[in-house]
Amino acid sequence: MRRLLVVLLLLCAIPSVFGTAFYPLRYVNDFNEDGRTDLAVYQPNTGTWYVRSLYTNTPIVFGMSWGAPGMVPVPGDYNDDGRADLALYQPATGNWYIRSLAATNPVIAWGMNWGGLGMISVPGNYDANWTADLAVYQQSTGNWYIRSLLTNTAIAFGMNWGGPGMIPVAGDYDGDRRGDLAVYQQSTGNWYIRSLATSNPVIAWGMNWGGPGMIPVPGDYDGDGKFDLAVYQESTGNWYIRSLAASNPVIAWGVSWGGLGNIPVPGDYDGDGKADLAVYQESTGNWYIHSLYTNTATAYGMNWGSSEMEPVFYTKAYYGAPINVTGQWQIYATGHGWVNLSISQSGNNLTGVSNDADGTSPVSGFLAGNVCRITIGGGTNPARLVGYVVGNSISGTYSTGSSSQIGTFSGSR
Repeated sequence: MRRLLVVLLLLCAIPSVFGTAFYPLRYVNDFNEDGRTDLAVYQPNTGTWYVRSLYTNTPIVFGMSWGAPGMVPVPGDYNDDGRADLALYQPATGNWYIRSLAATNPVIAWGMNWGGLGMISVPGNYDANWTADLAVYQQSTGNWYIRSLLTNTAIAFGMNWGGPGMIPVAGDYDGDRRGDLAVYQQSTGNWYIRSLATSNPVIAWGMNWGGPGMIPVPGDYDGDGKFDLAVYQESTGNWYIRSLAASNPVIAWGVSWGGLGNIPVPGDYDGDGKADLAVYQESTGNWYIHSLYTNTATAYGMNWGSSEMEPVFYTKAYYGAPINVTGQWQIYATGHGWVNLSISQSGNNLTGVSNDADGTSPVSGFLAGNVCRITIGGGTNPARLVGYVVGNSISGTYSTGSSSQIGTFSGSR
């Protein structure tokens, strides 16, 4: 029945981000098959999921355990039932763990190996068979490895497209309903895209859209069934989006929606077939969603999550090889001053002490990729820091336990 409805939509030429599988189904994040992206968060230190429908304003999943520290959520429709599944990739081992929310026999994959250290998970629909495939990108070589769960065969094995300094941004950029190999060069803002299906595979070579300090957030923002080039500048909250297909390519230029401490989580939250601007505020768990088409807010400050949770389904460009943050860090927090942190890391868990003008306090926290979450002190008024670690530098936002003081911080070790 679902396939019949999809065919009817195609015949009527109605672009649908959800049904037509124009691009990797994991992007949609639709856990209840209503054609809308749902709010989803994952608590990495406990492996629990929380999913809420924005349309019905009701929980779909609340505190369901599926995961463990060191695993990365990679949801997608892996069994072709029209719903996103709970799925995890373990970078340390390359194992995948996938379960359905709808099936009588929910386990789709348990410890299935495809990947390993230094490989980023980039699942998507690469063979147009309506299901998400297992896919990883090797940062050191630029090689792609893609495997179909449906046929248990390799779609790509060691196919080179990328290299050091480039992060995967897979999606359907040519509208053939298959995921394309795509990488974004962080130092230059250049995009390199190739199709797996056509005889003339290169879709874009060195096309510039972005630059240092900008996060790639590709998606179908104009509803034409093709991914657009898009970047988000966290320091300003500005979005820059351009179409590869249109004669007037600029869809958005410097549209402000977000800022420091807000993670971009675009998706089709209103079911109109176009990706919306959306951010998740790490310090509070609040969601802010804006439709480019109607120029209205779908959600503003809607709480679903916390400082200990991460939003599900970002491109996961930050989840590459495990990092280690052990050491002595000196950071400066606006409105507060200098803080010295002594941190020890065991797996993804962090412990240590802090020292500042107020004295010495215990430190605890955890890592999710290169996103570091730290709690300083205890009781009813701890300080919470959320920052991005790049090499020996860290920057991000902080808040007090009562959220009476919110600011930014940066530092190094």
